Amino acid sequence: MAGRRMLSDNICTSKKIAKISFGAECLWYRLLTKVDDNGNFHGDVATIRGHCMPLLDVALTQIEEWLQELANVRGNGEPTGLIAFYDFSGERYIHFVGFELFQTFRPDRALVVRFPKHPVQMADFEEVADVIPMSRQVAPVCHTEEKLREVKIREVKLSKPHPLETQLTTKCVETFGRADKAAWFRTDLKRLTKTYSEEEILKAFEFWIQAAPKAYARPISVFLQAVPGLLASGTAEIEVPSEDLQKLFDEIALASDNDVVFAPHQKPFVAQLLKEFTHQELMAAFRDFYSRVDDFDRKFAAKNFCEKGAQFARTIRTSVEQAKQKAEFIERETARMRAEAEVQLANLAAKHAAEEAAENAAFEELTAEFAKEAGMTSGTVKGEVVR
Repeated sequence: MAGRRMLSDNICTSKKIAKISFGAECLWYRLLTKVDDNGNFHGDVATIRGHCMPLLDVALTQIEEWLQELANVRGNGEPTGLIAFYDFSGERYIHFVGFELFQTFRPDRALVVRFPKHPVQMADFEEVADVIPMSRQVAPVCHTEEKLREVKIREVKLSKPHPLETQLTTKCVETFGRADKAAWFRTDLKRLTKTYSEEEILKAFEFWIQAAPKAYARPISVFLQAVPGLLASGTAEIEVPSEDLQKLFDEIALASDNDVVFAPHQKPFVAQLLKEFTHQELMAAFRDFYSRVDDFDRKFAAKNFCEKGAQFARTIRTSVEQAKQKAEFIERETARMRAEAEVQLANLAAKHAAEEAAENAAFEELTAEFAKEAGMTSGTVKGEVVR
């Protein structure tokens, strides 16, 4: 591809450019850097996203809307849009309308032609040839059968399915009864295989599919967006029964009046929380978290709980452990104080018994001594009477 293209300053006053959205305009600029020297490029939306917006999270449906916008926009009485669609051998291509009007090519450099030419490209060239300066005229390029065959072979090689495509598609069909078209996720899949092994991706998919909703239209595409987070956090190593996970989702929805509903790519992160914490801890953590959410952040509550849920759950767990430790301490102190009281009571009882025994012994001794003295006094009195 060219990689560099010329832009004229009259795009700032273009009626067509003024009528399209910013997203469509951005796509138009990016496509301009990818077309061949005839102004042509692939018309497949997945291929366009992979080449023009590889680092942006843009849906394929959104790209198709932008393409239709570029094709259907009209200026003052102009019959064509900014791009035009055409088919060749059953595949769609796009052509930049008026491409040759604003691009200058070096005469000593061969044109780079990688796609079949637009059917009316030759006619358009003949109509504008009289008004284009000779220095800017470009000779039309005819595609020979050999050249087209080379292009077709190259496209077949580029579109050769990755081994994971079949495995992911088969698993989706078995689970959901359907699967994404390969063209929708092929670019994302190839990009991921450069970072992660096939085994890691398959293992993550086996885990993720437990939480994916059966009604989701493109489960593989959604899964591929979640893979980096799953593997980075180690979530793919977790196995949580789907019944326990669904019970937690139901209770969270009930506690939030159905304001908090987790997206498919968020559910594995909740499963990770459920693996680390108990159901009761997570519900207590969610109630604490949700009580702090204001009306503005309410729509982001599911995302924020995925990120902060572990922190709140740890706080709950720490509070429970501290309360438990306090209760145990109180119980130990109560037992110790009771034991000490019992010992003191026993000592007091023993002391009281000893004192009582001593008093009884003293009393008996005193009584005996008194009786003895009383006996001696009685004898003396009787003797005197006799005498």
